[in-house]
Amino acid sequence: LDSGFVEQLDPTGAVVGSAEISGVGGMSGTGCPGIGVGFDSVWTCNGADVMRFSLDSFAEVSAIAAQKTASQGHLAVGFGKVWVLQRDGSALAGIDPETEAVGESISLPVRGSDLAVGDDGVWIVSALDNAVIVIDPTNGTVLHRFDDVQSPSSLSILGADVWIGGSSAVHRIDQATAAIVSTFEGGSGRTGAVAADETGVWVRREAEVTHLDGATGAITDSFTLDLGGSSPGDMVVAFGSLWISASNDRT
Repeated sequence: LDSGFVEQLDPTGAVVGSAEISGVGGMSGTGCPGIGVGFDSVWTCNGADVMRFSLDSFAEVSAIAAQKTASQGHLAVGFGKVWVLQRDGSALAGIDPETEAVGESISLPVRGSDLAVGDDGVWIVSALDNAVIVIDPTNGTVLHRFDDVQSPSSLSILGADVWIGGSSAVHRIDQATAAIVSTFEGGSGRTGAVAADETGVWVRREAEVTHLDGATGAITDSFTLDLGGSSPGDMVVAFGSLWISASNDRT
């Protein structure tokens, strides 16, 4: 939460764990977007530092000076590390969960805004450069680059499919062939989100949420969130439900 707390919800939505991030400063908050789970830990942040909490005790373990960029909402894990976009998003680094050492910075050809971990590399979206790139985690080389994506700001990976939410369209990329196989009009805008499930993808654009069939792009479900106004937020599919956050509504 912006107020500097990490909360754990059970599948009913009840808060079953809560921990305060040290140094954030209460309800005024100097926290940042960014959360992930891996290596028996919850990873979040305070400013440019990555904060680690024990998944068992929910106690704060450490603060890691990772120079995290402000826009990165997903602290994704994979290939034995926690991945962080650094400074203005033009660099990538992995945190070793055993030593908590921040690896050597990998210079990027774009300014990344968020990321996810795929089968062969780290996928990075760049809303500023209208590009999506895939970085080899072993040597830092660019495996793939997609430039025909308008302002990509959100991404979700499930199985073979990588879903990219842009300002005016949603793209499905096949990991095996590294090709954009489908483009569906609409998009998640600059403050929305995409969340893949077994049959397609959920797309949030401000208060409007739709579900697209993965093969045809047909809308199979839709609803409007009851918000007090424009409220950015993320989405995730878990426990047979779609979970949506609304930051301005603190919900």
